Amino acid sequence: MVRIVVSEMMKVCDCPSKKSPTAIAKQMVGKYPASLQDVIEGDVIGTGYDSLVKQIQNRIENVKRPNVPKIRKRIRTEDSDTEEIPAEKGQWFKTPMAV
Repeated sequence: MVRIVVSEMMKVCDCPSKKSPTAIAKQMVGKYPASLQDVIEGDVIGTGYDSLVKQIQNRIENVKRPNVPKIRKRIRTEDSDTEEIPAEKGQWFKTPMAV
C-alpha cells in the first residue's frame, strides 16, 4: 500500500515536501482508522498516524536514492594479474651503517 501511495505521489511531484506525507497519512487514517491507526490495547499512540508517515517518508527516500553505487570496482586489465608498486626515490628504510 505504501509503495502504491508513494508511486502516485511521485507521478504528481518528483520531489515531495516533508509535509506531504503527513497530510496524506492523516487523510488515510481519517478514512480507515480501524486498519491504519496506531493503537495499542485500545489506546491511540501519538497522533495515530506517525508510523504511516515514517513509512511513506522512508519509501520516498529510497525511491529518490541514486542507482549508481558509491564504491566503484577497479577495472581489471588483461596484461597483468597484480599491480606493481613503483619503488620510491629516497626510501626511508635505507640508513647509512654506523662504523
